[in-house]
Amino acid sequence: MIMIATIANAKEEAMTSAARLEEIESLRHLIAELRSKEEEHKLIEIALETAHNRLLASEEMLRTLITNIPGAIYRCAQDEDATMEYLSDAIEGIVGYPASDFLQNRVRSFASVIHPQDRTLEANLVRQALAERKPYILEYRLVHASGAIRWVYEKGQGIFAADGTLQWLDGVIFDITERKNLEEQLRQAQKLEAVGRLAGGIAHDFNNLLTPILGYAEMLLRALPEQYPNRWMLAQIREASKRGADLVRQLLAFGRHQLVVPQVLDLNEQLSSSERLFNRILGEDIEVQIRREAKPAWVKLDPTNMHQIIMNLAVNARDAMPHGGRLTLSVTILTEDLPLVISSRGELPNWYVRLSVSDTGHGIDPEILPRIFEPFFTTKEVGKGTGLGLSVVDGLIKQAGGHITVQSELNQGTTFSVYFPLVDAPSEAGPVSSVDHEWPHGTETILLVEDDPAVRQFSTLFLERLGYTVLTARDGQEALSVVAHHHGPLNLVVTDVVMPKLSGPGLAHRLRIQNPGLKILFASGYPATNLEPHAIPIESRFFIAKPYTTEDLALRICQILREG
Repeated sequence: MIMIATIANAKEEAMTSAARLEEIESLRHLIAELRSKEEEHKLIEIALETAHNRLLASEEMLRTLITNIPGAIYRCAQDEDATMEYLSDAIEGIVGYPASDFLQNRVRSFASVIHPQDRTLEANLVRQALAERKPYILEYRLVHASGAIRWVYEKGQGIFAADGTLQWLDGVIFDITERKNLEEQLRQAQKLEAVGRLAGGIAHDFNNLLTPILGYAEMLLRALPEQYPNRWMLAQIREASKRGADLVRQLLAFGRHQLVVPQVLDLNEQLSSSERLFNRILGEDIEVQIRREAKPAWVKLDPTNMHQIIMNLAVNARDAMPHGGRLTLSVTILTEDLPLVISSRGELPNWYVRLSVSDTGHGIDPEILPRIFEPFFTTKEVGKGTGLGLSVVDGLIKQAGGHITVQSELNQGTTFSVYFPLVDAPSEAGPVSSVDHEWPHGTETILLVEDDPAVRQFSTLFLERLGYTVLTARDGQEALSVVAHHHGPLNLVVTDVVMPKLSGPGLAHRLRIQNPGLKILFASGYPATNLEPHAIPIESRFFIAKPYTTEDLALRICQILREG
């Protein structure tokens, strides 16, 4: 019995051991499976982490691209407000409002910042492109938060579903304001170049017309007694001719073609001569006050340049007072050192003459004040200003050895102060009118070469009245023939410059081959800077500009003939 029990117990233990072994084996399989699952899970985690990192890198790359693109990327609905579903932050640099303002029209719609004059055209062009399933390319204006106008270039296209339904619009907007400004500057420069060329042509023709008018008027004034009833009419003709010549010089100054001749001027008188133009140019709603220095304020610069400085500053003040105001121009002699005012020539004069031009206008924004003398810089709307007025003024002042400063307060007004070195009074009071003293006479022989019949006839008559023997020719070729058949002395040639067949410089070259010491005086209605500099350099003492007065012509001829 004991043995049987022992065997039974052994069998039971064996069965139990086998069960345990089976359980252990089962656990081993489970553990192996769990380890396999754990490794799979780790691999999944690694894959997820890798995908996440790639996603982050992709998002960073996209964000960097969007940030670095010089424009604003958008996705919007096709509705009247151009409702933005996405808009990059770059839009703030274009219109001054954050992108969040436009998302779902939270604060404002994008359509609201499109210039009112451009909204309809912009919407029509987009609709047309969508109808044709083509990208749209637009250029239009946006109104910046500051009120400034910004030009933009937009390129986008519609995104359509498989069934042809329009889902949204994707595109990009670039700020092209600087490009537009450069294009406008180029157009203005081209206009100025065209005006300059036109001015030179007008000057030639107009000066040829004025020369005999002015000359005959002066000759008749000399011939008629002071008591002659209508003598004053001739004086008016003479003065009108001189004003016409001044107008031509101003045209040439605008085109930068005038011959600059610095003279000692009284700034008080220059201000007075410009005063009569103020009412016509400035308008009746602007009160003009002029304060002159008690004694002459002598400065040295070209009279036309001085007139242009005064008028440009006055017009600039007018534009700052669209609803009227007060313009004050004053001349002051400053007999004290001004260490902060240094002329463009590096000199430091002790005494200055100051011209102040003050207005009661809207003032100049401090942010743009440093830029007002830059060429083409303007705050005016396109077509209402070239941006050259103050730049030209600054250049003319520096050319004369002067300096300009500006003080301005918003809604209070602006004062431009122009400083010119004070110079000594001229040794002579100035030329006496040719009707009040004798012209210099002579007996020499002069060859007059002039293609304009009226100028030729007047000049011949006048020179013969002075006692000269005058030979005439209509152009350079005829002049060569006249010289070839002339057997007496030839003391001087007075020749026009621009002529058919053979020009004045060409004639001079041919004549001086045979007679190197021949004296030649050039005359032209064109500015001296335009007179064939490649052919013959023309010194100012051998050039007389039309319209010349009888005194100018007589004195210049006498001066040249009397030279050794």
